Amino acid sequence: MNELAAALRPVVLPGERMRVRLVKGGEEPTQGVGYLDDGTMIVVEQGREHLGEEVEFAVTSVLQTSAGRMIFGRMGEAASTRKTRRGDNGGAAREAAAGDPQAPNAP
Repeated sequence: MNELAAALRPVVLPGERMRVRLVKGGEEPTQGVGYLDDGTMIVVEQGREHLGEEVEFAVTSVLQTSAGRMIFGRMGEAASTRKTRRGDNGGAAREAAAGDPQAPNAP
């Protein structure tokens, strides 16, 4: 069952822009925390002052742990040319990062 759930999770790449509602503060004073519908935890830098709001952020890294997946991001990044994906999986699909020269791991 866990393998099926993992296979259905959307792929998230560094540099991608997403939206999520921040519901609580993180461990660090500036962090806000939100969750995707599948339970994935999202930690957003500069998000604490936006608790209770839906915010857009740029993904900085993704971590797979034994407890599940965590996505880290940062608000205030320069606007991306890629489409935004909503954190609840209800938004537009993203374009491939390989074609974006501003993406962190672009060729």
